[in-house]
Amino acid sequence: MPIRRIPSGTTPSKAGRPNTINFEQRALEELLNELDNGPGESEAAKRRDFVRWPFRQTSIKMRLTQALGMTSEIAVACRNLSCGGASLLHCSYLHPGSKVRIALPQLHGGVIEVGGEICRCKHVRGVIHEIGVKFTRKIETKDYLPSDEKANMFSLERVEPERLHGTIVHVDDSPMDRRLIQHYLRGTQIRLRQTEDPEEAFRWIQEGCDLAFIDVDLGADRESGFSIVKRLRSASCITPLVLLTADFDSTMGARPEHRTEASLIKPVTQELVLRAIAEFLLMGAGTGPIYPTLATGHPNLALIDGFLADLRSSAGALSAAIDAGDFGRCRSTCSSIMGTAPAMGFPSLGLAAEQAAAQLAQTNNVRESTAALRAVLSTCDRVRPPTSHAA
Repeated sequence: MPIRRIPSGTTPSKAGRPNTINFEQRALEELLNELDNGPGESEAAKRRDFVRWPFRQTSIKMRLTQALGMTSEIAVACRNLSCGGASLLHCSYLHPGSKVRIALPQLHGGVIEVGGEICRCKHVRGVIHEIGVKFTRKIETKDYLPSDEKANMFSLERVEPERLHGTIVHVDDSPMDRRLIQHYLRGTQIRLRQTEDPEEAFRWIQEGCDLAFIDVDLGADRESGFSIVKRLRSASCITPLVLLTADFDSTMGARPEHRTEASLIKPVTQELVLRAIAEFLLMGAGTGPIYPTLATGHPNLALIDGFLADLRSSAGALSAAIDAGDFGRCRSTCSSIMGTAPAMGFPSLGLAAEQAAAQLAQTNNVRESTAALRAVLSTCDRVRPPTSHAA
């Protein structure tokens, strides 16, 4: 399976060596600081699909399969991580296309083995090479990276506005801020419903939308943004909610009934707003509808209707298999979904199916894997065709 849970702990490549470049943590930090501040880093970031987050691990176990099927297990240093891949440091050149499996330590303990292949190999200095690995399936970076209260860990490095479609409700008592959000969404296919009235916003969100921006700092004579959030949560609203605030401290330590999927600190930029929207409408974070990530004109869009029909059938079969405790049917259905969903522009559905398949492989038991399997069904329910948003 592309992702497999394994016991904690890694094995160094050679006795007494933390990794193949033989760098302890201090030396590794110095090297990575130099690389991160090196020329061309900012330009390289502009060409990436996914944001890379620092993931400075001295020793990560990697199983490498090279030409002729030769397999070896080594310990490498890690530089950074994204939902789509990782950057590693190794003592020699590795051929692009080589298959690997990397043991990633989770934030709260345990290790997940992730499959992928080498997509690039760049000489750094001496024997040190930087290895780029592209994962077979996307991962949830929040499972591996410590959260930063001031940083929203949005997955995409950049967003093409024309790929965004759906309905967004925005409540803000500042006419200028409403005009600003409207300006930022030019070029998108977003239907934007804006108001300064909390009651009207509450009604619109309840009627149905894909995402809501809620200003915390509504005027003193109005209901606060936190109060709107609490009312929506009490009404079992599953729409992803994003807070807008000029005061970061106001969102710190929010009570559970006031929690939202993200907080944006004013003044917000167009880039940040588009990345936040893409996280929920393209990447499938949160609990709202999931639309295909395929660019306009992609040939696979012609197959969406057939895929969705097959998906409904697969979801029905999976639900019945869970109820019957049918291990084989659950495994085959998850494998089928994870094999087709990413190609149709639904990577989050593919990831859910992949995680369920990994859980089945670990437990060999449907009952013990029920939560992961039900998560697949829930994600299936959220999938929408690209034409399902109303203009």
